[in-house]
Amino acid sequence: MPAGRAKIALSDGFLATSFATLLYLNTLPNGFVFDDHRAVERNPSVANSASLLDRDFWGTPLSSPSSHGSYRPLAVLSLRLSRLLDPGGSARGFHAVNALLHGAAAAALWLVARLRLRRADALAAALCFAAHPLNTEAVAYCVGRADLLAAALGLLALACHQARGGGAAAAFVRHSAACACFAAALACKETAIVLIPACAAWELLAPRSPRSTNAAVLRCAPPALVGAGYLLLRAARVGSWTHTFRVLDNPIAFAASARARWLSTARVHGTCAALLLWPATLSADYSLDALPIVDDWRDPALAPAALLYAAAATLLVVLARRGRSAAAAESRRARAALAWVVTGALAFAPAAHVPTPLAFVVAERLLYVPCAAACVVVAGFGLGALRRRGRGGRLCAQLLLCTVLVAAGGRTMRRNCDWRSDATLFGAALAAYPRSAKAAYQLADGAIQRGDRAAAEPLLRRALKIHPTYHYAYLHLARLALLDGAPQAAADAAAASLAAVPAPNPHAHLLAARALLRLGRAADAEPHARRAASDLGAADATAHDTLAEALAASTRWPEAAAAFAAAVATEGSAERLD
Repeated sequence: MPAGRAKIALSDGFLATSFATLLYLNTLPNGFVFDDHRAVERNPSVANSASLLDRDFWGTPLSSPSSHGSYRPLAVLSLRLSRLLDPGGSARGFHAVNALLHGAAAAALWLVARLRLRRADALAAALCFAAHPLNTEAVAYCVGRADLLAAALGLLALACHQARGGGAAAAFVRHSAACACFAAALACKETAIVLIPACAAWELLAPRSPRSTNAAVLRCAPPALVGAGYLLLRAARVGSWTHTFRVLDNPIAFAASARARWLSTARVHGTCAALLLWPATLSADYSLDALPIVDDWRDPALAPAALLYAAAATLLVVLARRGRSAAAAESRRARAALAWVVTGALAFAPAAHVPTPLAFVVAERLLYVPCAAACVVVAGFGLGALRRRGRGGRLCAQLLLCTVLVAAGGRTMRRNCDWRSDATLFGAALAAYPRSAKAAYQLADGAIQRGDRAAAEPLLRRALKIHPTYHYAYLHLARLALLDGAPQAAADAAAASLAAVPAPNPHAHLLAARALLRLGRAADAEPHARRAASDLGAADATAHDTLAEALAASTRWPEAAAAFAAAVATEGSAERLD
C-alpha cells in the first residue's frame, strides 16, 4: 500500500478509536454496580490473593459445586492489572480501561471491514458500532471487560485470517497471529469460539481469490485446532458447560409447555433484534417478569420475531441470488455481505437460547459482536449501496450517517449515566420494565443499605407481587420487621421464605429463631437456631449465639454453655480469617 493511502487508512482507524473512547469518558465517575461487587470488589483473584488458573471469573474455585464454570483467566488478569493501577478501590481505572478497549474493538472492526468494503463504508460501520447505545452494558459495566477483550481479539483474529498479500512468510505470520488472537480471545470469554466457524463462512462465501476448496480448508485448519484445543482444555479444567439457575433468572426454562418455551424464545430473538435496530429502551435486567412468557402464537409480542425471521429469510435469498450475479463487483459485495450476516448469526448463538436455555433471558453485553456485524451490514453495505447512486445518494447517505451518529452518541452518553450506581441502574431498569421483580428487589436492597427502610418495604412488596416465592425479599421483610419491633410479622416473613426455599436457607431459620424468641416461644425457636448454626458453621457466630439464647430460655444450661462457647470460637475463627 502506498504511504499516502496507508496514512489515510490509519487516520480512519484512529478516528473510530477516538470516537468510541470519547463517548464513554463520562463513565469515569461511575462506581461498581450489581455483579461488579462480586466479580471485582470481592473477587480474591482480582485482589491478587488467589490463583487465576484454578478459579472461575467470579473468584470461586473451579472444583466447587457452586462454581459458575466461566474459565476466563486472561480477563481476570486484566481486572487484576486494573486494580494494581488503582489500588485506592475506586472504579475509575476499570472504566477508563473499558473505554479504551471499546476503542480497540471499534478499530478491529474497521480493520476487518476494510478488507471487503470501501474506505468510507468501513469507517461508517466502525463509527456506528462505536456509538451504538446497546454496547453500553459491555463498556460501562466492569464485568463487561471479558466481552470487550474477547470481541476485540476475536475481530483482530478474523482480520489477520482474512488478510491477503505478501509471500509465504507473510502468510505464516498472519495465520500465527490469528491463532494467537483466537487463543487469547477464548481465554477472555468462551463465547469467542463462535468466531472460529466464521472463518470457514468467510472462506466459503466471500473468497478473495478463486482458489481451491482444499486451500480454504487448509487456511481454516489452524483456527479449528485452536478451538478444539480450547474445548479439551476447558473440559479438563471445568467440565460441564451448564450450571443451575432459578426461575427468577430465566422463567423460559421453567415454562409449562414446549410451545411456551419456543414461543418465548422467539420473543427473545425479536427483542434482541429490536434492541439492535432501535435501542431506545435498555435495561440491565430482563428476568422475571420483564418479558412475560408467551403461550399463544397470536400474541402481539411475537410481531418483532416474525418480522426478524421474515427479514432474515428475505435477506439471505436476495444476497444468495446476487452472489450468483454475472456482474463480478455485485457478486463480491453480495457474498461479502452474506458472510457478515452469517458471522452475526453465529455471534448471536450464545444468547439465542438454542438448543438449551441459558441462565438469563436477555444479556445486552452478549450482543456486542452481533451489534458489530449488524453495523457492517446496515451502515457498511446498506449505506454503501445508497452512496453508489450518484451525488444525491452520497449526500443522503452522509446525512443519514450524521443523524444516526448524533442520535446514537447522545443516547449512549445518557445511558452511561444510568450505570453511575446501583440505585440509578435499577431505577432505570424498573422504569423500562415495571414488571421486573429483580429490579424492584435490587432497588429495595440498595435502599436498606442506605438506611432508607421506608422506601424499601413497598419495593419488596412489589417484587413479591410479581414473584410470590422471591425468598430474598421475604428475608429483607423479616429483618425490617425485627427492626420495627414486629416479631410476629418477622416470623411470618421467615416462614414464607422457608416455604419458598426449604433448604438450604440458614438465614431464614436464623430470622425465624430471633422472631420466635422475641415472642417468648423458645422451644419453637430452638430447632430453627440449631439448623442455622449447622448450615452456617463458622461463617456466622450469631446463629450459635441465638441457639445459646434459646437453650438458656428453656433452662438447658449445659447445652446453652456449649452453644455459647461455639459462638465465641466462631468469632475467633472469623477474626483469624480476616
